Amino acid sequence: MADNAWERFATSDAEAYICTELDRSASDDRESFFASGQAYVEHMLAAVGPYLGRTGSALEFGCGVGRLTIPVAKHFDRVTAVDVAPTMLVKLASNCEEFGVRNCTSFLSHEAWEQGGPFDLVYSFLVFQHLPNTTSVAAYLKRMANCLAADGICHLQFDTRPRSPGYRLRNALPDPVLPRQWRAGIRRIRRSPAEVHAMLAAAGLDPVEERGRGTALHEVQARKAVGDPA
Repeated sequence: MADNAWERFATSDAEAYICTELDRSASDDRESFFASGQAYVEHMLAAVGPYLGRTGSALEFGCGVGRLTIPVAKHFDRVTAVDVAPTMLVKLASNCEEFGVRNCTSFLSHEAWEQGGPFDLVYSFLVFQHLPNTTSVAAYLKRMANCLAADGICHLQFDTRPRSPGYRLRNALPDPVLPRQWRAGIRRIRRSPAEVHAMLAAAGLDPVEERGRGTALHEVQARKAVGDPA
């Protein structure tokens, strides 16, 4: 992402890079793409349900073309969608128009998206695992915490599988010899649960529930830390 690889992915085949298991040869690939987003949103809302006091505002970090944004917008008064790639946001706007979503505002990641807060729900899925720079992840988490409502909830996903020898070898090989999903920018960056907890603590976030610790889908529900100065 350092060279905005996701802008290249967005102009090439956004849906296939967002959902790498998508079968582009299938006649219903677009329908399947959005159906998978709907299914995940249902899962996410069930997970945050015990901690979600209001459904006024939501923030999605790493929105892509709206696979999750669009179903979330049906449950919240307004949604703020953030992405690093301008083309993703162009496609998001087109998809929102197609699906009749009119309560979504989008921002590029370097813009002042926090000003739309405070947010009742802040979430990110299949995003931080693509950022190789831990400092960048920590900085985004801090910004997300800053605009989270005092009684709001974060839903965050990380890849916390152990760094196996195969994983280390793949990361050392040049892109041309690797399958698409293992190349720089799209490959998953694994971080230990301890690293994730350290970043959350530095951002002023306290985990209240975790699922899938040590897997590719390690999900954390977190609130603002009590007494956090942000």
